[in-house]
Amino acid sequence: MSEYSLENLESPFLDAEPDGTAEADPTAVAALEAETPFTGPWPQQPMTPAAPPPPASAPEDLADSSAPEDLADSVAAERELWEAEGPSPATDASVAVPPFGFFKRLLMPVELLDRDKNATAIRHTQQWHPGASGVDPAHIRSQLAGYVNLSVVRAAIEAHNRDHPAAPIALGTPPIDAVFVEAVHQFQAKCYLDPEQADGLAGESTLDSLGFVKQRGLRTVNRVNTTARDRLKLAVETQPGAARAVRDETGGEHTDWFDHMVNPTFLGRHFNKGIHLVLAYRLRAAERWLLTLPQYAGMTPTELGRALRLDEPPDRTHDPVHKGHRPDATTNSMHTFGLAVDIRYWTNPWVKGQQFTEALRNSATLLGSDPIDADGSAAFLHRLGTNPSLTTRQIHQTLTRRNTDFHDYLTLRNAPDELRRVLAQRWSAQDWNAFQPGERQAGEAQGVAAAASRWLKTIQDDHRALRDNFDKREPADGFLNLHEDLVVALRDKACLCWGAVDIGPRESGDMMHFDTRVGKLGDILVHTVTSGDKPYPVSPGHPCLPGPPPKAPAPDHETTDVEQTTDADDIES
Repeated sequence: MSEYSLENLESPFLDAEPDGTAEADPTAVAALEAETPFTGPWPQQPMTPAAPPPPASAPEDLADSSAPEDLADSVAAERELWEAEGPSPATDASVAVPPFGFFKRLLMPVELLDRDKNATAIRHTQQWHPGASGVDPAHIRSQLAGYVNLSVVRAAIEAHNRDHPAAPIALGTPPIDAVFVEAVHQFQAKCYLDPEQADGLAGESTLDSLGFVKQRGLRTVNRVNTTARDRLKLAVETQPGAARAVRDETGGEHTDWFDHMVNPTFLGRHFNKGIHLVLAYRLRAAERWLLTLPQYAGMTPTELGRALRLDEPPDRTHDPVHKGHRPDATTNSMHTFGLAVDIRYWTNPWVKGQQFTEALRNSATLLGSDPIDADGSAAFLHRLGTNPSLTTRQIHQTLTRRNTDFHDYLTLRNAPDELRRVLAQRWSAQDWNAFQPGERQAGEAQGVAAAASRWLKTIQDDHRALRDNFDKREPADGFLNLHEDLVVALRDKACLCWGAVDIGPRESGDMMHFDTRVGKLGDILVHTVTSGDKPYPVSPGHPCLPGPPPKAPAPDHETTDVEQTTDADDIES
């Protein structure tokens, strides 16, 4: 039913949106750049979500039966209402998905729920809200208007009913009616890459994505990790400033820490077991920065996730959701606090150990890259992270080149002809690093053949040895496929520690991992550990040092109406 998104809308408001390629909002860019690197003073106001206002009656919104019959007038009036009122005061705008621009609100990317699914969604939603969640459904409906045009949804349902008189969708009575659950359905389709998440049910993750983080009943991620709870208690009792840091970050006490777990969508994916609100703030700051870039302006979370290669292949058997909180772990990992996330877990392993170091060195030797001159791969990666002359973008580019060599090297284990061609090129260029002295002395034909036989065995041995290091992953797939812009957003703009280069000379190499050890509270938690596998304080070359990051304010909702005319658990650290 997406044809109702833009057809037959002939009214002056269509001229209000600029044509051509969307540009980043200079005001938004300046505001975000002013926040980073986060070196300002620690915020004095607690980072607590806005308290929900008293329950309100259903608004006389434009999806009601009293809405104007003319669709264009309804759409225009709804736009004016959203721009005048903005997000619901019951939400935390710093956690909510950034509101969409006008044209993105018009779009309906998936077909309508059928009559039975719509009715089922209405029934469940009426049971959940406000009874279980404590959230007024009128506020949910109001918030949905920042992402879905309710008048367009109603028109689509009415058109469906005209075309299918034998199976009409009952409109029902606001606030929880057919338009409500279909608006939820379309919001989910714009925010979740997994189509199974688009079911029209305003559950835990959907509410968090809308910003309703104070809802009380639909909570599955508020699980206490007892090891982390005890560490936090110890930090408050022994570390100066720890209690204040907890209050500054959460607005509560350390005993309330696990009451602030949330599970919103981030770039099209939710989290397997949620994350802490503190991390959610930072991730959303990264997302907002990405949306200021011209190539991503106006994108929905699913569009941005695809652009950043977060959509896993359809035949992948592993769960592609982000890995967050570990409520049952007894390690010293930042995951146990909900303060760490692993992104693209299955394709960005934690690489370390002698086997990986040897394979990385061998790939550089065979393919002519700069040698690995550190004691091991972790030391090499740590050196990148602490080099003051290297930006995050340059570090990522260096690792991407190493990853390409690593992939190409291991691929040669099944390509002996290509291996001989590579060695012949090295011989012609008189680049002798790939040859042993006896091979050089034998002449080109025999030397290349002997080197090819030797290298083939070396590559096959390296691949075999790496299977355990890569934990059920295929080593030849490489070790890094996170998008460069995503890493810059997370490390530079959200001030997260990147496990690839920021966790010390013995542990660096955790490509998938980002956490909040940058900042006062993170530093306190790291230094509280006195035994076992002690987490490494963030490397001194991190772009956000020395200051901790404040909570980034959400942009004014009226400045988000920027459109683009083409769509462009077991690891510890």
